[in-house]
Amino acid sequence: MITARAFVFKDFKFDPVSNSLKLNYALDDYEFTETFIFDAKLNIDTSSQSIISAFKVLHLIAGVSYLKIYPFAKIQYSDYELTNTQADFYHKLYQNGLAEFAYRNNLDLTESLVFPSCSANQHSEPDSGATRIKAINKEATSIKPLVLIGGGKDSLVSVEAIKANTDKACLFALNPAKPILDCIEKSSLSSLIVKRQLDPLLFELNEKGALNGHVPITAIVSSVAYICAISGGFTDVITSNESSANEATVVNNGQEINHQYSKSLEFESDFSNFIQQQTQTQINYFSLLRQFTEMQIVREFVKTDEYDSVFTSCNRAFRIFREKSKQRWCLECPKCHFVHLMFAVSGARFERLEAIFSGNPLTQEDNLESYRQLVGLTETKPWECVGEVLESATAIYALSLKPESANFILVVKLMPEILKRFSISELESAYNQMSDLRSQHNIPQQYLGYFND
Repeated sequence: MITARAFVFKDFKFDPVSNSLKLNYALDDYEFTETFIFDAKLNIDTSSQSIISAFKVLHLIAGVSYLKIYPFAKIQYSDYELTNTQADFYHKLYQNGLAEFAYRNNLDLTESLVFPSCSANQHSEPDSGATRIKAINKEATSIKPLVLIGGGKDSLVSVEAIKANTDKACLFALNPAKPILDCIEKSSLSSLIVKRQLDPLLFELNEKGALNGHVPITAIVSSVAYICAISGGFTDVITSNESSANEATVVNNGQEINHQYSKSLEFESDFSNFIQQQTQTQINYFSLLRQFTEMQIVREFVKTDEYDSVFTSCNRAFRIFREKSKQRWCLECPKCHFVHLMFAVSGARFERLEAIFSGNPLTQEDNLESYRQLVGLTETKPWECVGEVLESATAIYALSLKPESANFILVVKLMPEILKRFSISELESAYNQMSDLRSQHNIPQQYLGYFND
């Protein structure tokens, strides 16, 4: 393990010629620079205090990738004085966003990740000066949404719904791999692309045994998107995180540890309030799919086959450091297994599923342990962005009732175990409720009718 006394948020520098932002950090003698190269179509006005404040938010959030090398280091700043509100926001994000990292590395970070604050400087919160972006009157101004696209089913459902309601939407992607670029092309919408370059030293230290693990990546992506939204005059930053993102992956000693914390409603609400306050803007940040279960999303997706040949949710296609998969679906990972399961109960014909996935993982006995995790028969859910345990269990139950799928080897093997944990009445009730909209969300009124059917 690499150790250090202090982690320093040094400074950030924007170069208008290359449209690039460099974020600088130090972990004792190790120095890191992370670079974001913004789309040339964006005119980023650094005379705007809103932009400078958004840069600062990104600087403080993106540092999580480097602090995790030794998360016990004392946090320091070269040129910041944080208020209590600011320090509390970053502390909560790092604690929850690194909870999986800590659990899987057997670390106790309860007394760590403390962002120093100066209560005497509470007046340093941004005020409504001349550089403030004007508040957007949604009654008088047409919407202009910036939609995050990730190449999977969720964001594509949002894209199609938004396309049907406005011609002013633009897509946003950070370091898009080929599946994302293919989906952007299929959508026929304009896009903003930002390139992110992690410091190579990070990978070198990881290869030498530095602590490594999951970070709240959606918080970083959302911060970059918000900068683009300010610069591009967008009214909304829209994600596609479903209700299941709120469910903990595991509960350890009373603490909920959620692989999808930065996709959760809790983070969405915290980030939306915080980024608006810090930048003095009124750009909405929300998930259009927050009311939906995974089953509902797939049922929306299968209404068109436009993206069947290009989309993927398999993480192996989006690797950063290791070689990316040449296949869109590996059919070996829990993410592939879960997505295929949702499609299997969507009403789509199995011939279509075969064309999309090039196989049926429910017929491969080697996948049994992965599905046991998905349906809640193990201590933890998979450390992936997958749906709720009960949703997966009800999907297997539904497949067991259909002649065309009842004899799939994994359906046969899983059902006796599932019925030991859930009663048939529980499964039937849950399945019927999968079409109900969840009540908790942050969707603005003008977007609530996008899925009326």
